[in-house]
Amino acid sequence: MEPDRLPRLAALLRAKAEEQLAHPPDGAVRTESLPAREFILDLEANPQAYVIGCVGHRSSRAEQAWGLPYQLKLRLGDLGVPFLARIEEARMAEALARPPALHRFPAIMAKNIRGAMDRIVQAFDGDASRIWSDEPSAATVVRRFLEFDGVGAKIATMAATILVVGFRVPLRDHHFLDLSVDARIRRVFERLGLTTATSPDEAIIYWARELVPSFPGSVDVALREVGRILCRPQDPECAACFLAQACAYALSGTRQSHPELNRGSAPPPQEDSAMPVGPVVAGVDGCKAGWFVVKQRLGTEKVEHHVVSDFAQVLELCREVSVLAIDIPIGLLDIVEDTGRPVDRLARGILSPHRASSVFPAPCRPALAHHTYEEAAAATRALSAKGRSLTRQSFGLFPKLREVDGLMTPERQAVVREVHPELCFATMNGDRPMVESKTNQEGQRQRISLLREAGFVSIEETVSSLSGKGVRIDDILDAHACCWTAARIVRAEADRIPEEPTTDSRGLRMEMWF
Repeated sequence: MEPDRLPRLAALLRAKAEEQLAHPPDGAVRTESLPAREFILDLEANPQAYVIGCVGHRSSRAEQAWGLPYQLKLRLGDLGVPFLARIEEARMAEALARPPALHRFPAIMAKNIRGAMDRIVQAFDGDASRIWSDEPSAATVVRRFLEFDGVGAKIATMAATILVVGFRVPLRDHHFLDLSVDARIRRVFERLGLTTATSPDEAIIYWARELVPSFPGSVDVALREVGRILCRPQDPECAACFLAQACAYALSGTRQSHPELNRGSAPPPQEDSAMPVGPVVAGVDGCKAGWFVVKQRLGTEKVEHHVVSDFAQVLELCREVSVLAIDIPIGLLDIVEDTGRPVDRLARGILSPHRASSVFPAPCRPALAHHTYEEAAAATRALSAKGRSLTRQSFGLFPKLREVDGLMTPERQAVVREVHPELCFATMNGDRPMVESKTNQEGQRQRISLLREAGFVSIEETVSSLSGKGVRIDDILDAHACCWTAARIVRAEADRIPEEPTTDSRGLRMEMWF
């Protein structure tokens, strides 16, 4: 970095921080309609609406989450805490799910909102404003939001920061509040030249602490808005950005797509070349013959299909791929926890009731050393406080799990992402889990229809020509669903569970994308 660029960047960010603190930014709370915005902004009259908006941020766009309380009031007729604490979850879930759906996972969100209202009744005498009205410390407010189901550290930190910056709520030691890092803020910091695609969120948080030590979170809203409006993955408007004078990307004079759109892809072609310039993505599923791979160059209808014998060949075949989405657990526990990996529990909850059983419990890593079911099951029981054993389905994954686990590194996870096809199909299906199994004709017909609508126009011909010895129909469908999700990851459209994944003893994130 040029010697004078860092001081310049710090000066620009500190000036923006002062501006944000002097005048509440319009982008602190965004909705899709003016009445919804006015409703959420009336913090004095509707403090519980702010809590519901924060809870609704999980697996949802900000504009949709902040608008959810107003729309929910219209559908239920009341948004009072006593009413919401008593209402049946099924009725709330129905209101959330009614088209147009207010949240993509209405049953989970109904449970979380009900739980939040119960918490407000029990801990704050039914008054949501008591979460922040007694001038508590910033840490206290973050901790109070963390006690609501579905709210992790990112959302809790965002909630406290917006109270200070957007609503002028006085919190003691608010200067301790950090950035709440999301994909947009990550993109801004990468283009500034401060971080890379594999940098952890903590690197961004500590950069903000260094550059804006008086209140790192004060520029949260501003940077999020830059990422949303100006610093887009494609065709960013650098000239309009307040950071342009100190941004490595803007100063370079290039106008390439952000790495999330071309990471690992081939160099741009010469002017006369007819080669397509979109990034390449891949979806991978295990099959009897080894691994079935679907590769697609985005922006074209070009789709390749490959069958390879081992995961090392998959990586070799996909060297130019930006994102490789694979249906296999990545990141394993060293002991057997009561209900397995947190990500598996979340996936089952989303797919319940019909497809929850499709999420097999991921085994613990020490069990992989054993090559018979009896030995692996005994090792699993020995590592379980409750003597839990190993399912036959999980043991059937052992050969492929060994291949992937042996080659995975935290750095490789920048490209190789764990997905679950049923989560992918549920997303394609309007956030409704499939009812029919992928192994029966009707379930296959429905999934083929979804894939065709998703852009795989030749999926029926592919199934007809490739299914047979070594590759089953459901392998082909699952790999295409993985490829579809890889494209969503590249376009920054995908969701991840958990929102803040834990890592295993080797530093691998335990997460799923869809």
